Amino acid sequence: MLLFIVSALLYRFSMEVWLVNPRALLISDWGSVIGVCGLMIVSLGSAKAGKLLRKPGFKFFGNISYSVYLNHIPMLYLTIFLLHDYLPLLLILPVYIALVIMFSFVTWRLIERPAIALGRFLSNRQRKLLRRT
Repeated sequence: MLLFIVSALLYRFSMEVWLVNPRALLISDWGSVIGVCGLMIVSLGSAKAGKLLRKPGFKFFGNISYSVYLNHIPMLYLTIFLLHDYLPLLLILPVYIALVIMFSFVTWRLIERPAIALGRFLSNRQRKLLRRT
C-alpha cells in the first residue's frame, strides 16, 4: 500500500516540478518513470490490485486506452472549435470527455480490434509456414 501511495504521488506531482522550474525536466521525467514503475509493480504483484484491475470498468478503459491516446487531441480541438461560441469551457469539458470515450470505443471496435485480429492471423500463418520449412 505504501508503494502504491508513494508511486501515485510521485507520478502525480512530478509534472509540477517541471511547471515550477522548466529546467528540471529531467527530474520531472524520472519522477514520472519511477512512479509508473511503482504502480506497475503494485498492479502486477498484488492480488487485490489485480482483482480490481480485472473489473469491467477498468477492462473497458484498458481496451480503449490507445484509441483515447490517439483521439483526445483532435476531439479537444473539435469540441472547442465547434462549441466555444455557445458554451463556457467548463461546460465543454464533460461534452469533450463523453465524445472522446464514445469515439474511442467506435475506433477501437471498428479499427483497432480488427487490426489486432489480422495481425494475430498473419503471425500465426507465418509461424505455420516457418514450421513447414
